[in-house]
Amino acid sequence: MKDVIVEKKLGISPDYQYKALRSRNFFQANWHNNKLIILDEIIKIAKSKNILDLGTGSGNFELKYAKKMDTIVGIDYNDQAINFLKNKLLEKKIKNIRLIHADLRKISKVKIKQRFDLIVSIDVIEHLKINDAKKLVSNIKRFLKPNGFVCIITPNYKSPWLFIEKVLDKFTIFPHFDGEQHLAKFYRENLKNIFVKFGFKPILFSTFNLFSYLFFTKNISAKLCKLEFDLKLSFGNLIVYLFQK
Repeated sequence: MKDVIVEKKLGISPDYQYKALRSRNFFQANWHNNKLIILDEIIKIAKSKNILDLGTGSGNFELKYAKKMDTIVGIDYNDQAINFLKNKLLEKKIKNIRLIHADLRKISKVKIKQRFDLIVSIDVIEHLKINDAKKLVSNIKRFLKPNGFVCIITPNYKSPWLFIEKVLDKFTIFPHFDGEQHLAKFYRENLKNIFVKFGFKPILFSTFNLFSYLFFTKNISAKLCKLEFDLKLSFGNLIVYLFQK
């Protein structure tokens, strides 16, 4: 039996993240743009020039950072999202990005000779069952250079996100999260424990998108997001966790 592509099952467009970042709905656009604001900070800390992106979606990360990096390798299991991103890269004449169509639940079978300064995984780990998440973490160290970093961004289930998700699911504003899109629920302690178990050292923990995404003006939203990150609040709606090999 073939593995189900959840996005196809739920009718989520392969260009979902691309459109969400550019949405006229400023809540949605800020929510996605603020992830890139935080990744700016992470890339500075990790001093990254070669990055592996686990779960590209429609490629917001690749499209923003291609010109700033030597190479980016992106992996996603959704062939439609991969094809959308390939077309965008061709359109923009971007040539330093390699895309791999592969299932992160079977990461042990993925062979990449290159080693990376930084691995990023944005809104991905919560879509895996907890055992699959552990398998992913146990296998990714081999892709890193010595002292390389891993950055995880995921919803914080010890934050208002728990209530937000229930409201969204109740009113079916988006395809159902709990049990369909989101199969594992992470917070500071349980995410840290998984990475420490497999030999990673916690370097930085913070949260963001507590209030910052609620402001109409993009610049204000971005500045508040950076402030949330700098304050290292524990109760923002999205976790950012940086680990080192």
